[in-house]
Amino acid sequence: MRKNGSPPPRFDTNEDRDCFTATLPIHPLANTPQVSTPVEKMDRKNLHAILTFCGQPQDKMSILTRLGLKSKKNLRERYLQPLVQNGLLAMTDPEHPNSPAQKYRTTPEGLRFLQNLTEETTHGRA
Repeated sequence: MRKNGSPPPRFDTNEDRDCFTATLPIHPLANTPQVSTPVEKMDRKNLHAILTFCGQPQDKMSILTRLGLKSKKNLRERYLQPLVQNGLLAMTDPEHPNSPAQKYRTTPEGLRFLQNLTEETTHGRA
C-alpha cells in the first residue's frame, strides 16, 4: 500500500486481544473521476477511422495498427474510453472489460455520428 501511495492499514483489537479488525483505506485518488478526451476534441481523421473500422468488431491491437499509433494507453484514454462512454463504441464483452479477447464495435449511435461526421467533411464543415 505504501508503494502505491495509499494510506497505511489500521489494525484494531478487542480488549482480550483475541481478534482484530483490519481497515485498508482506499487510495485518495480512487474517487477522482477519470478525465477523458471529449469526442468533440478528438482528431476527426482518427475518430472517422475508428468508427468505420469497428463496423466489424476489432481488438485494441488492430485499432492501434490501423491508426498508426504506438501507445495502447493513449488509444484507450484518448479514443476507446470516451467513445464507449458516449455510446459510439461498445465492448463485445462488457462484463470483462480487461479481457484479452475484448473487441470494440461501432454502435447504431456511432454509425449515425459517423454519417454526420462524413456529411460535415463532405460539405467542408470539418
